Amino acid sequence: MKPVVLSLLLLLSAAPVAFAQTAPAPKPEAAQTKPETTGLTMYRDFIFGVSKADIRKYEKAAFYKEEGDSVYFLYEPDYFRRQIRYDFRDNKLIAIKHEILELRLPNPYRILEMSQDEQKFLSELYGEPAKQEFFWKNKEYEKIPEAWGRALYSRDLQIQITWNLPDSDVVLQTYYDGGNYQIHYTIVHRGSEIKTAPTNAIDLGVAPQIPAKPQP
Repeated sequence: MKPVVLSLLLLLSAAPVAFAQTAPAPKPEAAQTKPETTGLTMYRDFIFGVSKADIRKYEKAAFYKEEGDSVYFLYEPDYFRRQIRYDFRDNKLIAIKHEILELRLPNPYRILEMSQDEQKFLSELYGEPAKQEFFWKNKEYEKIPEAWGRALYSRDLQIQITWNLPDSDVVLQTYYDGGNYQIHYTIVHRGSEIKTAPTNAIDLGVAPQIPAKPQP
């Protein structure tokens, strides 16, 4: 077992009892076909290069909007909505971003569990990640796993997990932006020259505003 994964498991088992769960365990994305070993990345049964019309026709989540070179969908498997953004160039899919919206919980350890759920989901699809990185602004808690939730909340910790696939890169990020926790991942086609592409795919910031709804 890799050291980072082991550390997270130690964290979750050592979290203080005072941090009671406030929401049921979120469910990762709906089951999808596991990619064949063809060298082509598949996500929700789509491959890179498909058109906007293909996405609009076959995506099972609810259509939200089309804006510029991106199409947005929403689904809600638990207390928190998920947004999927498909980015196109010349009407061909080149990047995907999946994020949990309006993620606010009093228990930062639940955020770490949710991040682990997303990592497990992606690992089941794409295998073990190539890289697991913890970025520390303040390393006071680096060797104290039971305090990592506190470090996440204080914005002293950001977590990034990377998968390098034959034709794309997948990056899962977890952090607190001061208002909401962010758990999102991007899947970017490596041949798309994304750094110069006129697409939302390079924007990893706050999601477009969506009318808020009361939290239970």
